[in-house]
Amino acid sequence: MFKIIVIGNSAVGKTSIVNRFVGDRFDSNYKATIAADFQVKILNIQGNEIRLQIWDLVGMDTTFAGVNRSFCRNASGAILVADITEPQSIEACAEWKTQVEDIVAVNASPIPMILAVNKVDLADEMEARGEPLEDH
Repeated sequence: MFKIIVIGNSAVGKTSIVNRFVGDRFDSNYKATIAADFQVKILNIQGNEIRLQIWDLVGMDTTFAGVNRSFCRNASGAILVADITEPQSIEACAEWKTQVEDIVAVNASPIPMILAVNKVDLADEMEARGEPLEDH
């Protein structure tokens, strides 16, 4: 079992990414995650069963951000999520990366992390309306 944490600012689409990956579903109604939620995805790669325990953590810019410390422990990897229509969420990912590195470095070597920039569809809509992304 590999524990993967999904982190980033609130409302960047962490839950939507997890729901799409695990169950191929999308809910357009925003519901904030409280503390954390996890789902399991089983992959079959070249005949090997790989189990991913994917932890969807509360927006790290909220007042509940401190609770994430315990959920980050023993993580095998992390997905940092940003919203392309909110440049500050992209900039904040550098801070979230540092925080995760500090937490997991206590007992282990660094974990792999990737950056997922979300809501590209909304960026396309903004551009179609003549709204430059730089203004958001």
